[in-house]
Amino acid sequence: MSTDEILLQVDSNANPIGEVARKVAHGHPEFIHVHTGCLIYNANDELLFQQRTITKERHPSLWTPGAGGHVSAGMTPEQCIHQELLEELGFDTTLIFIEKYFSQNQDEARFVYIYLGKYHDEAIVIDPLEVEQVKFFNYQHFLKMKSQITPAGVEYAEKFWQGELDQWKRDCK
Repeated sequence: MSTDEILLQVDSNANPIGEVARKVAHGHPEFIHVHTGCLIYNANDELLFQQRTITKERHPSLWTPGAGGHVSAGMTPEQCIHQELLEELGFDTTLIFIEKYFSQNQDEARFVYIYLGKYHDEAIVIDPLEVEQVKFFNYQHFLKMKSQITPAGVEYAEKFWQGELDQWKRDCK
């Protein structure tokens, strides 16, 4: 996505209040925006990870689970995450909403919506501008790669393998 992308702006309760340019939201935490992410797992309980390209603004070359992105103005988080799956990985699947949390640092403030979905052997077609490569990690491989995975990716992969997402896995089709 480009830095001039227009994002959904929300208040401190995640209620939509307007629009904000991505380049503004990424430099001013007073402009709260919305981000999405998803974990995609297969029949072997392996998680799909994508390696971000070197040109990514945040976490270049690191691995991150599933797909994700900023919610554009006029979209819902659910619409966004399905669009991101299609754009980044070339497929879509049924997603279950897991949680929403608030994240803030010196550069930005955002609500993050997390989803879970099951992979059904769809063809994966990566967007080479966003994704370097895609692999399914089992728990042992995840442990070896942990230092090369985004912090949020580590947190949610650990929740997945520790069984904290099992109640939602039952609803994934």
